Formats: sequence, structure tokens, C-alpha cells
Amino acid sequence: MTLDTKLCVIGWHAAVRTIDYISRQPDSQYDRSGLDKIIKQKDSLLSRAADGAAGVRASSRAGQYSQIDKVLLEWFLAVRARGRKRVPLSFDILRQKALQAAEHLGITDFAASSGFIQRWASRHGLVNVALHGSGASANVEEAAERMAAIRQQLAGVDVDLIYNVDETGLLYRGLPSRSSVPSEDRRTARGSKAMKSKHRVTLTICCNATGTHKVPVTMIGKAAQPMCFQGEGNASSLPYFSQKSAWTDASVFERWFEEVFVPTVQARTAHHVYLIMDNLGCHSSISHPQVTIIELPPNTTAVYQLLDAGIIVLLKNRYKKRLLYRVVCNLGLPSVQWSRRPSSCTRWGPRRGGKSSPARCGQAHCRRMG
Repeated sequence: MTLDTKLCVIGWHAAVRTIDYISRQPDSQYDRSGLDKIIKQKDSLLSRAADGAAGVRASSRAGQYSQIDKVLLEWFLAVRARGRKRVPLSFDILRQKALQAAEHLGITDFAASSGFIQRWASRHGLVNVALHGSGASANVEEAAERMAAIRQQLAGVDVDLIYNVDETGLLYRGLPSRSSVPSEDRRTARGSKAMKSKHRVTLTICCNATGTHKVPVTMIGKAAQPMCFQGEGNASSLPYFSQKSAWTDASVFERWFEEVFVPTVQARTAHHVYLIMDNLGCHSSISHPQVTIIELPPNTTAVYQLLDAGIIVLLKNRYKKRLLYRVVCNLGLPSVQWSRRPSSCTRWGPRRGGKSSPARCGQAHCRRMG
């Protein structure tokens, strides 16, 4: 029985509940003698809870170095309280802090082994996870006022007229880094350069809040006239711009706005529209009488960027599946030469934003904009 369950038993007893009543509760796993024992240990259990013991553990046996345990926990909680400014607290960082605490306390026989750190984390209900995204850098509190102003500005606006734009990089030649091999080759199997290919294009993605209108995905590469787009029948089916680093700069973004976004929107509606984007400097040079530009607060796109709420990842997943499908098809025909070139992105990549359904886009809009 965990500490949290024992505290519930104590709470029921304090509320003048009988032992028979407590034994019938789903979380109560002890018979009358066990429950009586918990009630007799009330003071020690409450003391454990007050000291910050993990409620998901059945016991909280103190380690050999209780002083280091306490100092390390206080430091951990203080770092966590820093919010977005905190750094990842890996086992290596915790080990260094434990060694520092031991030195400060004058403990000389302490080694801060991996086992000590793992047992310390287990005692306090901590787990080690792989971090993803950049949401921890977002200062949501500072951005609350700006987001409230944006919501007020968009109040009453038809959601069909609210658009969002974002850029993302696509490593279009990358192959999987894992492979199935015979068990005897487990230690000798090696990868290839293809699985770490850095050939990249930038995709500019834009759609409205309901997902009923998807602006054609725009591709940005390094070459001004890629050879894969030359010749009859090889023209890119997506809008293509060139930039020396294959990134979006002010010139490229202005061209996208004037040559792709505005004509596409005007072909669909004559109403005034709103375009939500992050506050990059290269985005500040655009304007149009039919479009109101709304910039998100600084350092909050990981939280409030609508396209990051599952739409971009769906597009990339679809591209990856089609890439692997083409790999499989060509592996069955060894005499056929094939290439993973940018032209592949336009022939069997997402032309109108992938398979992001209107429902998916609407969910993303509601989740990020409230």
C-alpha cells in the first residue's frame, strides 16, 4: 500500500469512518489488523508526508547518507521552481551535485555511484525521461497579456478567415538508423552515410484555422535552378524559392507572401483575413490591405504556434512513409536507378499540407488559442 493510500486511510479514520467501512474501499488493500497498524503509525506517516516523501511508494527507507539525500532533494526542488529557466537534470548532473554536497558536508567516503542516484530518485518518485520540443523555454506568464489581446482582437472573427504560417526543415534523404539483422551480426552491423544525410529543404506551411483551406506548401532550397526540375515533365508541382542556406529570410518570405499566400487567399475569398505567425525579424517586412498580421509573443511559439500542434508532424510522417515505400519498391528492382532528390518531394509529397483534416486543424486552433 502506497503512502498516498495510507494517508487516505488516516483521513477516513479522522472523519470518524469505521474500520469496516475503510476495508470495503477499493484502494484499501489491508485487513482489519493492517488498517489498525496504519492508524497506530499515523504520526510517523504524517511526518513522512511532511518531509516530502513520494506518495507513490510503499516505504521510504532512508539511505546511508541522509544529509546528502536531503540537500540533493532541496536543490532539485529549487531548480524545478525556476520554471522555464531550468536546465535538464540528468543523472550525471545530480551526481555532480551530490559530490558537491558531500564535499560541503565533509563526507569523504561518498562516491555518488549510479546506484545511489537511482535509489535516491526512486525514493522521491522521480523518473528519467527523454525531453522533446522546446516548450520549457516559453515564458507563458509574460506572454499572457499579449495572448489575451490577440484573443480579444480575434473575437467574433470567422475562424475560416484566420490563417497560420510556420516553417520547418525537412531532411528529405534521411533513411532509418535501425535495421533488422541476423543475431550473429548484432555486434558487427554498421550504418551508412545515407541514414545521417543532411540534405535539407525548408517547407513553408500555411492553412486556416478550420483546415478547409490549405495554402500550397512552398519549398526553399539552395539551388536557383535545381537540375531535378529541368527537362520536360520535371517541373516542380510546389512553389519553389532558392536561398543560399535553404532557410527563410526576409526576401524569400516576402516573395512567399506576395506570390503564394495573397493570390491563393484572393482566389478563395474577398474578405479580410488574419495571418498568425511567430515574431521573427524576417517576417516584419510584409503588409497587404486585405491581410492583418498578428505576431505571437517572443519565445512562445512552442506553446502557441498552431501548426506545431500536430499538423507539421503529420506532414513529415506522410512524407517519410512515402519515402520508405519508394525505397521498398526500388529494392525489389535492382536494375532500376533511383534518387532521393528534391523532385521526389514535389511528386509524391504533400501538395496541400498533407492529410491534416479540418478537424485536426480545428483542434490545434482551439488547443493553442483557447
